Amino acid sequence: MKPAKPTQHEVDFVLSILDGKGWMTADEIGCAQSWMSRFSDHWNNKRRLRSIAQASCGLILSYPGSPGYKRTDQATVGEIKTASNKLRHQADEMMSRARQLDIAAAWSALGIDCNSNWPEGKPCLQTGSNV
Repeated sequence: MKPAKPTQHEVDFVLSILDGKGWMTADEIGCAQSWMSRFSDHWNNKRRLRSIAQASCGLILSYPGSPGYKRTDQATVGEIKTASNKLRHQADEMMSRARQLDIAAAWSALGIDCNSNWPEGKPCLQTGSNV
């Protein structure tokens, strides 16, 4: 069963935990007494926190390789730009992977062996390739 979408109340709740604290890791947020009383399963807590950040309309800053979570209104312009750049890079990589899967599916539908029939080797393994 898919978890429920985060509510505005949950977004506001996380914003209140982050207020004035700078960067906080998921573990630090998970140790906040108010968080522990609301969410009991630690593993699902991290997933829920990512989901809440995603649903925050940009109010909660986090990105791949970030030091954790931070209120965007308390972040520097540099931190926000870094987040935007990292997320765009991740999106580009995911789109490249999706295109590779689309090609593999089309080849498979045609009965072509994807593992041995790439012209001039597998493009996804070539440096700098965006299939």
